[in-house]
Amino acid sequence: MEKDKDLSEHLIRTGDKKAFEVFYRIHFKSLIAYLRMFIGDPEHAKDIAQQSFVKLWIKRTSVPKEVPLKRYLFGIAKNHFVDQHRARIRENQVLESLKMDALAHYRNGDTEPETHRSELLKQAINKLPPKCREILLLSKMDGLTYKQIALELNISVKTVESQMRIAYTKIRACIEEMDHN
Repeated sequence: MEKDKDLSEHLIRTGDKKAFEVFYRIHFKSLIAYLRMFIGDPEHAKDIAQQSFVKLWIKRTSVPKEVPLKRYLFGIAKNHFVDQHRARIRENQVLESLKMDALAHYRNGDTEPETHRSELLKQAINKLPPKCREILLLSKMDGLTYKQIALELNISVKTVESQMRIAYTKIRACIEEMDHN
């Protein structure tokens, strides 16, 4: 039995799609059950499970041989969930901050509706160059780190940092210009 598992893992690591399909069928339901301990929504758990299998397939050649693929897969899934959870927390903090800013403007006699400021921000984001906008949204909406964005888009972390700087500069300038008009 152990010999079959080792052979199966070796085949997966060398790119055997049939061996990976068998691995997928064996572990998909148990991975979803594991994720359901953290996630209430079964569809969300299923999405993370599928994304985890994709990531395992992509990284199969770099997984250390002493690490069983099942353990590595479950680690990918857990890390993906944690990253998404942290991103949601950050997003909620940003929204809370925006609400507090809007309230402060209102208290200070600035009666400009929050929706107008949100619309200005959306317009400024839409004016960004496509790649710059994509990187900004991956960071701020999806909660990806610069390193994760670099890996996903196959670019350097320095390029991500540069594009984020450009995005902030252009958004700031665009909002100031629209505010003065």
